[in-house]
Amino acid sequence: MGNPQLILAVEKHCEQFDLESFSETTAKRQSSIQTLQAIQGVKIALASPLAPEQYRADLSFNVGERNLDKVIEAPRDGTHIFVKSQVQKLAKAPGRMATPSEERYFRMRREALKVMLKLHEKNYESAVGIVRDERELDDFER
Repeated sequence: MGNPQLILAVEKHCEQFDLESFSETTAKRQSSIQTLQAIQGVKIALASPLAPEQYRADLSFNVGERNLDKVIEAPRDGTHIFVKSQVQKLAKAPGRMATPSEERYFRMRREALKVMLKLHEKNYESAVGIVRDERELDDFER
């Protein structure tokens, strides 16, 4: 999937399913609810670079007009925090008794989130006019 919003929508669906089906304890329910709340913020963050003019104006306001040309990589926004947290949560989720298909399910969710983050960073770079040299692209982007 090359659409970060679609990847996030799938993750939201998976998390809702986990909440409804597998959250036996209060802690697990709270964790899923917090994740679903965080997804709302990530949804906004993913959409921001898709409106480049407004995004550059907001970035210019935050970092200062003179510093705009010094911004060279995607800022560590809520999307980065969410992905790191969710990937860690999903790495622990299968437990020792997981079947191979359950392990694959959680691994695929982790990989999809990492792809979503890469796509978000690529959208950011496009919005602020950063052009990467072909040699800097990783295997996913080729």
